This record gives sequence, structure tokens and C-alpha cells, in this order.
Amino acid sequence: VDQAGIDQYATGITVTRTINVDPSLVDSASLTVSTNSATPKKANVIASEGSSDNELDRVTLLLADFKSGKDNVTLTDLVVDVTKAGTGGALASSSNVYLYDGTKELDSASVSSNSATFSDIDVLIARDTTKTLTIKADVRSADGTLSQLAADIDTADVTAENSQGNSITETGSAAGETMNVYNLGPEITLVSKSITTAGSPQNDGQTTNVSTSTLTATFTVKVK
Repeated sequence: VDQAGIDQYATGITVTRTINVDPSLVDSASLTVSTNSATPKKANVIASEGSSDNELDRVTLLLADFKSGKDNVTLTDLVVDVTKAGTGGALASSSNVYLYDGTKELDSASVSSNSATFSDIDVLIARDTTKTLTIKADVRSADGTLSQLAADIDTADVTAENSQGNSITETGSAAGETMNVYNLGPEITLVSKSITTAGSPQNDGQTTNVSTSTLTATFTVKVK
């Protein structure tokens, strides 16, 4: 009884709340694969190291971008296809293909049936960000006849999951340029290029259908 003379009784009160949650963005998580612009351009590679002057370690074949969407994504497994064309002896080592995150080596794998499989790598890609991974390979058995080596990643080569550990759908692909491999000869690499427009029209005495400017292309290459 309170001071106002009113009896008060307390009984158990149960409050039930139902919360309806819209489908989470987690269920729409995505991972898109593409070729990074820093992937080496097509070039001659001279594999002349090692005791037999026919090897070269850790040749960069591909930089691949992995862009997550709507959730944190974990890249769990990755298969890289390493192919060879040409009749030369050079090939990617059957035991040494490498996966890098920047300067950090994440894993190495052997090549079987032209593919290297990196399992349980668990590379975390934060929501709506891009992770760039680099593929390198040791070259062995190069000779004076051309071999062409290249690496690529298809959608089917990528396994990833969202922050709840559920599989997601990956899209896109990445492909490196062809590396021409020998064990001798000059190694030519494009360093820079520029095209400028200047000067008087080049008409060679003509008055119709003539050029209105002069184009100058400059290429800088490194030969070693």
C-alpha cells in the first residue's frame, strides 16, 4: 500500500519483440578478377643463369586484381594456368610457381597439367577494396629456340567466401602477356613512349587530302 492508500501488485511482464531483417548485403558479396595495368608487357626474357646458363628465377608473369563488393571477402584457393608455346626448351619450373602480395611471398606451388594450385591461402580482401596479387615462375631449360610462356586466371580458377564463410560467385579473369624466352640474345624492354603533334602540315606539294600536323613518336627501350 502506498501513501495514497492504493494497493499495488507487481506481476511478471514478458516483452516479446520480433525483428525483421532485410536480406543482408553479405549474401550479395562479390569478387571480380581483372588484369592489373602493371602486368609486364610482352618482352624477350633471357634465361642464362644457373650452372648450365639456361635458368632464370622468379620471372613475373601476371599481376591480378581481386576486387571485393558489399562484404569482406576471403580468397581461399587459387589456380593459375601456366602455358607454353613454341618449340624451344624453356618452360616454367614444375615445382616453383610463386604467389606474392606486394613483396611478401604468400605461397609456392608445383605445376601439374599446366596449372599451379594455391590451396588454403585465405587472403582477406576488405569490403569494396582491391587486392593485387603477383604470379612469378622459375624458368628452366631455356635454349636458343623460342619458347613463349604466359599465365592466366579464369573465373573457375577462383574460390572465395563471404564474412560468414559462405561461397560466393566470382566474375572476370586476368591474363598476362606472352614472355619470349631464350637463353641467349639481347633482352629488350620498353621503358617509355610518347607521341607529340607539332610542325607544319606535311603535304608534299599537294593541296587536297593533306595532313594538318606532324606526329613524332619517341620510344625508349632498355637493351641488355
